[in-house]
Amino acid sequence: MKVKIILMAAVFGLCYALVGAGCSEEDDGPDPIVGDWKLAEEVCGEYGEMEIEEDLEGEATIYFVYLGDCWYADFDFEIEKDGGDYVFDMECDGDCSDLDFEMECELDGDELECDGDEMWSDFPFDWELD
Repeated sequence: MKVKIILMAAVFGLCYALVGAGCSEEDDGPDPIVGDWKLAEEVCGEYGEMEIEEDLEGEATIYFVYLGDCWYADFDFEIEKDGGDYVFDMECDGDCSDLDFEMECELDGDELECDGDEMWSDFPFDWELD
């Protein structure tokens, strides 16, 4: 009888340790990039905005100047981690796939410093946590 009790205690202890280890990983919380962001610099009198969800997907509105006129575009995006950096696959909503781009970002506290590619390579993508 004592052997059974000791064996059962060992099994329950092992199960508790395994479950506890699994739970501690989930308690780390969301990625620090999750949240509402706005561009640090106004473009056309507006601040661009983006919302990053816990699944590292989100939406953004970006204002820009093209041929002297002010425009804006809405984007859906997915983010992949690349070491300590983040790579955003920005897809324009609607009939505007020419505006699709990739943005590489580095998180520094409450600031997200990014570089776009193609036509967005000179755009000031410095985001601040809102």
